[in-house]
Amino acid sequence: MNGTENPALTQDAGFEHMPKHIQVRVTLESEMRAGKWTDGAYLPSETRLARMFDVGRTTLRQALADLRKDGLVESTRGRRSVIRNRFLHERALKIVWLGGAAFSELEPVLMMVYQQLIQLPEAQRHNIAYWFMRDAEDEQWLLRNLEDIDGLIVSDVEVARLEPAVTARIRGDHRMITLLPTNAHTVASTVITDNRAGGSMAAEYLMKQGCRKFLILGITPGLRRMPFHERITGFTERLLDGGRVADFRVVTSEQEADFSDVGSALERRGIDPGEFDAIYSVTDDVAVKVIALLRQRNIRVPEEIAVMGFDGRPGEEFLTTLGTDALGIAQRIFTIIDGGRSRKHAGGVWRIKPCLIERQSALKKAP
Repeated sequence: MNGTENPALTQDAGFEHMPKHIQVRVTLESEMRAGKWTDGAYLPSETRLARMFDVGRTTLRQALADLRKDGLVESTRGRRSVIRNRFLHERALKIVWLGGAAFSELEPVLMMVYQQLIQLPEAQRHNIAYWFMRDAEDEQWLLRNLEDIDGLIVSDVEVARLEPAVTARIRGDHRMITLLPTNAHTVASTVITDNRAGGSMAAEYLMKQGCRKFLILGITPGLRRMPFHERITGFTERLLDGGRVADFRVVTSEQEADFSDVGSALERRGIDPGEFDAIYSVTDDVAVKVIALLRQRNIRVPEEIAVMGFDGRPGEEFLTTLGTDALGIAQRIFTIIDGGRSRKHAGGVWRIKPCLIERQSALKKAP
């Protein structure tokens, strides 16, 4: 099939502000993706193409040069250009993203990464579904359709509790990607925020604010024991390397009661948060509760005590935190799955550097 006689220029946001040769190139590539140009077909002559797009020959030649650079057009002197429509031979990727009750603690992070993934230009032509697994019937659907799924993303292999038949089918295959560290390295690739580096960044930031006495909180009733350990380890290692720390204390708990009532948890341990000049929590959830507790006790944040979290949870406009680089994780996930068809990318652990989100709760104190 030849191209349309009067191609309509693609009308993406801001398209009309692009240089003309880019408009022509994008339109021709879009038509290739839509299957309007057969692989091996000849493009019309330059004169005809220039008339079709209402551009000059110089502009048209710039567009064709860009297409040649991308391997979408072959040109021989004195002959018309030949289409090399690789898109006709590509199968769209099918990526299933598991969510649901078992992942509730991680749902905000899961959703942040998912939203970034579906906005990636290179991923938008693929089938990416956010799918809630509720019962055994859903798991049977997954098992039946596994052969057609190029990427299966779960928060954590152990938490997903997938039927053994599912994990057996993908054992050693990096089509399954987890967003938490896992011991099941034979099952999945792991794409995670570098938690230890994040803990170190948090300690460095607070020491630069002049803080010297630290309360470190690793309180959670949930899933993330290993990341929490790394967040605490990175923080304490940096404190000890800094050589300027007067004192620090670490509190860890996996009790639901401690998570629900942080104030009582500290009181039972004989800890007065007002004795410290910085509190570092390994989750934003606990950091927000700590700020509320300090305000109840008329302790000013950050004037008297700095508070810092970890996760970058949206909607916390006051909390200084270490954020998950959702875009970086999304890009790595797509690269692993896209490369999986040619085995270019082996499975393994991919660590994404966290990002500092500076807000009022830990800004430098006034002299």
